[in-house]
Amino acid sequence: MATLDKSGQYRRDLGWKTTGSGNRSQQRFYLGHDKDSASLAERRLEQFWTGLERYFWQERDGQECRWEEWSLALAKQVADGLMVVNADVPVHVQPHVEQDGLVAVAGWLNLLKKYFGTICGIEMAEASKAEELQTKRGQFYLDLGKRILATTGNAPTGETIHGAIDAYVEYLHQVHRTPEQAISQTGKKQGERAIRLKHHHPDFPLYDLTAKKIEEILFYWGKRPLHAKEKRYSRDTCKNQLILIRAFLRWLHRSDMEWQLPPAYLFPRIKIEWLPSEVSSEMKKRTFTIKQVGILWKHGTPLERVFIALGINCGFGTAEIGTLAEVEINGAWV
Repeated sequence: MATLDKSGQYRRDLGWKTTGSGNRSQQRFYLGHDKDSASLAERRLEQFWTGLERYFWQERDGQECRWEEWSLALAKQVADGLMVVNADVPVHVQPHVEQDGLVAVAGWLNLLKKYFGTICGIEMAEASKAEELQTKRGQFYLDLGKRILATTGNAPTGETIHGAIDAYVEYLHQVHRTPEQAISQTGKKQGERAIRLKHHHPDFPLYDLTAKKIEEILFYWGKRPLHAKEKRYSRDTCKNQLILIRAFLRWLHRSDMEWQLPPAYLFPRIKIEWLPSEVSSEMKKRTFTIKQVGILWKHGTPLERVFIALGINCGFGTAEIGTLAEVEINGAWV
């Protein structure tokens, strides 16, 4: 549980690291001054540590899970509230990068996504550095295309996710028009939601839009990322983004672009997170004292008094009162 220190900042001790003297010590994370953001960052940190434990169990032959330089760098970005983190190639992977270039970088990136992809998006600047190791750029892309064709059955087409989003915005502006052929408010709003995707997701080739990548994007919006004012998007905004993403992918499936939804793919059910303050406010129900009820009864109309009586005596809410039929009333009995 995060605690508030004297400086007014929330902090959380989580997981274990090896100190310079070789001892075992807990790692401290600072989560900022805002309670809601700190609570959300704390939950994501706990999920990150769970993913790291799975990584050590499956990739490190069951070694004891410890924070290392690479994992700590990612976790600190999560603690800062970032939904997309920047990853570096760790020391034990670097020799392979020098030998295999982008192949080793992509392998490490896929490993990170496997264990942490549902918690945060991951970018790697090293991907561009690895490309520079290729002596012939044209031959490199030719070989890369052959590898993609061999593994996925799809040759690279040059089409990217950002290009597809731009085409979808044009489609929305064409479909949603007023009788005067102006773009309707629906078209404008849906277009804004589509463009918002470009601000939160880096560009990548369409052939990389796999089932796993789709779910990574969907879960990203379930986590309620930060907008430009460093506040969490509302639950309604994230819900509308998820609806837009599914509609966009269905459109992309039937478009002329070289991309199809994975066979028999079903969109996962995404649970949009609540902030602690929202949960507590939901639990607070508006109630009235006996004195207040008396005042309402005194000044209420006959119909309003019926509503009050049904609520107090029968426990009726709006739905029960609205659906009450005349045949259900028998004298003084309901």
